[in-house]
Amino acid sequence: MPHIQTILYDLTLPLLLMTQYEAYAWQNDPVEYVRLQVDNSNSWNVKRTNEEMIKSICNIRQTRKNKISPHLQNYLGLLVDQLQNQNGEDPRPKEALMHAFGLLSSHMAQTAEYEKHAEQMLITYV
Repeated sequence: MPHIQTILYDLTLPLLLMTQYEAYAWQNDPVEYVRLQVDNSNSWNVKRTNEEMIKSICNIRQTRKNKISPHLQNYLGLLVDQLQNQNGEDPRPKEALMHAFGLLSSHMAQTAEYEKHAEQMLITYV
């Protein structure tokens, strides 16, 4: 499964970074920025496709009894590590990490343990 790790770690997070156009819209046309974030009409939107891929991969379980995917556990661990090492003036990487974290909220809601740790992580790193 190293190919899945490569996809999750090396490809998905950079694709969640805010683009130059999004940064421009954020500063100069907030209505356009919000429209871009909620517009699901373009099925070829790279960010939307990337988001769905992250959620799908993190939902792959080995058995029906096992409610938590090992991919979810590893990806959340990566997000926590990356958030701990965030320092710098560019807020885009932290925003991308928080975006990825938010995408997985329904996956984490399956266990009380994840819910408890999620709250602590948000309080610590935000």
